[in-house]
Amino acid sequence: MKNEAKTKKQHPVLAAIVLFFLILFSALLLFDSCSKSDDTKNKTNEVNGYTIPFGTLLDANPHGGENGNTLVIKAKITPLLSNKRTIEQNFLNVENIIKSQDGSKFEAIDYWAVADMEDGSESKVISFTVNTVAIFGISHETIPANKIVNYVDDLWILPSLLKED
Repeated sequence: MKNEAKTKKQHPVLAAIVLFFLILFSALLLFDSCSKSDDTKNKTNEVNGYTIPFGTLLDANPHGGENGNTLVIKAKITPLLSNKRTIEQNFLNVENIIKSQDGSKFEAIDYWAVADMEDGSESKVISFTVNTVAIFGISHETIPANKIVNYVDDLWILPSLLKED
């Protein structure tokens, strides 16, 4: 009889232990899925020693241009909450390369990005060239990321992104 009563008391303790481990396991799975990065931020793919904070870096050629001193960046981005933010992420990518990855050593940076379209195709969404003067201004913090658009050459933006949202 004592053993039977003891066994009944142990079941709630055992159930509590099992429940605790189930909750712990669920929390760990949730944390793991939340901590994984997506394609729009913190992607750490590296190409020729370069990375970008927004999108996926497809190619980085540090020997581009006619003189071989142009960094050519090709990225794939994901649309953000607004057209303005979708465009701005590209200038933030360039600013990061110039200020944090020795991009100021180049005479120019040719940047272009593609994105997946609603019809499933992939298309260019933006391209521009950052010239020597703009690179200097960005590296010396006289041109902030939100003003880079005013200092680039050969700017092309997908017309649908120019619409206000």
